[in-house]
Amino acid sequence: MRKPIAVIIAEDKIPFRETLAASLEDYGISVIAQAGNGLELLAHLKIREPDIILLDLRMPEMDGSETMNQLANEHPQIKVIILSYHDSPMVQDDYAKRGAKGYVCKDELVGDIRGLVNIIETVHNGGKYFNYDKKSNLLLSERQKNIVRLMADSKSKKEIANELKLTPDAVYKQQKKLSSLLKIKKPSELMAYILHSGLNFLGLPRKK
Repeated sequence: MRKPIAVIIAEDKIPFRETLAASLEDYGISVIAQAGNGLELLAHLKIREPDIILLDLRMPEMDGSETMNQLANEHPQIKVIILSYHDSPMVQDDYAKRGAKGYVCKDELVGDIRGLVNIIETVHNGGKYFNYDKKSNLLLSERQKNIVRLMADSKSKKEIANELKLTPDAVYKQQKKLSSLLKIKKPSELMAYILHSGLNFLGLPRKK
């Protein structure tokens, strides 16, 4: 009899995490531990090693982006599948480059746990799952990258304009373009998205 696939779920929303764990167990996936943030996950890894980690991106204390970096450096043998409500091609491509083997939008999980089970089995057997076409991946201009970096440093629109020698209106227009590229409905949500999505290929500083 084949050994069950061992999974650890790192997700701070307890009801979602526990429901997901119970549903995976019903399909024969062994959920050997649960964590509410990256620090708890790393503590679990000192005791037990899973085949796969399901890693949420937005978590307190240590988020998914920082945790992914730690896993890539310290536990490269463990396969990671990202869970997120954002399905931007750029973010997916970023995590693929950083070593993740899969990326699942949480909206896909509603009523379709069997689909996640298939993805877990695919990754466990050496495959990958990313639901975007790399040929259509969008690239940011240097100006947009600089705006993102400065936003990550909590610079105001006026401060960004002064540093990049632009008008505040030009900065705002670029922020609107960034929101569109990243599939964010409201430009006002761009800052939170930048700080939590882990766009490390832009060299963003991480907030402590």
